[in-house]
Amino acid sequence: MTTPLLATKLFAPLPSPRSVERRRLTERLDAGLQGKLTLVCAPAGFGKSTLLGAWVQACELPSAWLSLDEEERDPNRFVAYLTASLRSISADLGEGALALAQARPRPSAQTVLIHLINRLAKRRGKLVLVLDDYQWASNPEVDALLSFLIEHMPASLHLVVASREVPTIALARLRAQGQLLEIGQNDLRFHEEETRLFLNQSMSLGLTEPQVKALDARTEGWPAGLQMAAVSLAGQSDADQFIQSFTGSHRLVLDYLLEEVLQRQPADIQAFLLSTSILDRMCAELCDAVMQAEVGHASLHHLERAKLFVVPLDDERRWVRYHHLFGAALQQRLGQTQALAPVAPLHLRACAWYEAQGMVRQALHHAVAAGDTARAIQVVQGKGMPLYFLEDAEPVLQWLQDQSPAFLDAHPPLWLMLAWSYLATSLHSEMQAPILGAVAAIESAAEHPAYRSWRGELNAVRAWEAVARGDALTIAREAALALEWLPEDNLAVRTAASSAATAWQPNRSMGKW
Repeated sequence: MTTPLLATKLFAPLPSPRSVERRRLTERLDAGLQGKLTLVCAPAGFGKSTLLGAWVQACELPSAWLSLDEEERDPNRFVAYLTASLRSISADLGEGALALAQARPRPSAQTVLIHLINRLAKRRGKLVLVLDDYQWASNPEVDALLSFLIEHMPASLHLVVASREVPTIALARLRAQGQLLEIGQNDLRFHEEETRLFLNQSMSLGLTEPQVKALDARTEGWPAGLQMAAVSLAGQSDADQFIQSFTGSHRLVLDYLLEEVLQRQPADIQAFLLSTSILDRMCAELCDAVMQAEVGHASLHHLERAKLFVVPLDDERRWVRYHHLFGAALQQRLGQTQALAPVAPLHLRACAWYEAQGMVRQALHHAVAAGDTARAIQVVQGKGMPLYFLEDAEPVLQWLQDQSPAFLDAHPPLWLMLAWSYLATSLHSEMQAPILGAVAAIESAAEHPAYRSWRGELNAVRAWEAVARGDALTIAREAALALEWLPEDNLAVRTAASSAATAWQPNRSMGKW
């Protein structure tokens, strides 16, 4: 059993009615289809997602979209989402690959990717796959998978990668072969005519030619800066004075505009913007939970109507997110107001909502962000089935690897969770250190009410560490001790202990250990 995939990651952003048509760029994207790869690379706020979303909507070829984030730094998660995105074009594209990805024992991510490439090779007709925000998923393992895909994918597939950073893949060879189209920061900057169309046609500001030129020069064609300037200009009586004072680095400009935008909103909308800035994605019900009031639908409608940097994530516009820069600025301001309105309770409300929806990864993220270790442990342990027993240990592992030994000593179950997570991610050689840490931490807490449960779980994880080493005597001894110590109601760990010996026998006969 695995945690579900978020369908909203498979939707291209819908084009805004106020977007400027960028024909000079879409024509280049069309021409780039003759090669293997299109790389759209620029800093935040240069309109990469907006450009590609509009192009995909107009493209006559079947197109798949995948918005990436840090969860996809796990290679298996990356390939699972890759498969799901291609299945949005045709279910037969991921046929077999999805079953393979969910098989136990789980094959390597590259094995699943090979199966997917083979399915693509059998398909007739060109298709497009867009990987958006690749910088969040990039690491050596995922970069290697992307390189493998580019090298071996059939000619029928054209890959588009949008990233804030240049991916670590063999771009020089693709350039030499004429298989690469690159669109960068200078390409994405608004030309003066595009700035004029955006300000006076899309935003209906009616600026004079000198005013357009001045604002274009001050923002250097930075689309996000122009958008935020336009929102602030809509409420200004003296456009010349505003434009003259609109200067400085991007960060300073952003801080200034944040003050201007926030201060011009009603108090309830200001509170909503700040409180919900902790969310990577929002729906009305989640916002209600965070705000402790039924204000989600009305507030999100206000934000969309006021063009306050809300990006739809699905066709129904149920899920949205803030423009990355605007969201980051809101979070910065929220952090500055912690003394008046602590942030931790907001995260805990989001945690509770996600947990109730069965979205455990997101629940854990908010429990950790709240700094509530007890709540995070509760989320990981789940309702009878710990997260690391659901073949979804990566977020637990990432959290615990960031903690100090002293922190883990203060919370003995965390040592056990770390050992289980190493087991679940096939890092068997790493299990010994947390097992030793657990021994010391548990023995120093012999008077704790949960001592027997912790002691039994320690024996269970030792049994599974022995399974990885093929040590039959230790498996039998530790599994038996686990069942002696564990309370009867700890069904998940008792089952794990009982199954250790069972797992050893078939794997020994198959020569795996």
